[in-house]
Amino acid sequence: METQKVNSAVPEILDKSNYLRGLLVLIGKSRNICEQDVKIFLEEGSSLGYEKEFCQTALKESIGNRYLEKEPPRFFNVKFAYNFILKGIDILGAKKIIHPEAVRFLESVAIENDFVDEWKSKKRSLLGSRRFESKLTHPVYFVEASNNYVFRTISM
Repeated sequence: METQKVNSAVPEILDKSNYLRGLLVLIGKSRNICEQDVKIFLEEGSSLGYEKEFCQTALKESIGNRYLEKEPPRFFNVKFAYNFILKGIDILGAKKIIHPEAVRFLESVAIENDFVDEWKSKKRSLLGSRRFESKLTHPVYFVEASNNYVFRTISM
């Protein structure tokens, strides 16, 4: 009986851990951490049962951490996956410039967790004609072409 309680708790613990790790990766891929990122991360960490100090340390140490697993999280519970996508959209939506890697990562989470339709419906409202940071030094704008991302460089 005790073994079943432990075993049933494991997926929830993994989901919470993957959720927080996924937020760290998403924030890192956006290449510019703002106050809103920190606020959302700390709030989400707290709601998942993590101490504020742990979350602050995790966020600080995640920057440039090559050992942080960068794969998109796969959740056992669909509520975690759906909430992650919504929170990811909140994080990216608060930015003036969105890095393409952050968008690709959030999309890969949606694909990994079978939320492709939900992602497609929310993607356009998030991205619209938002400005993106490019690996080049020029800003780029999002253009959708047959469900693929196309990033066009804008000459300055």
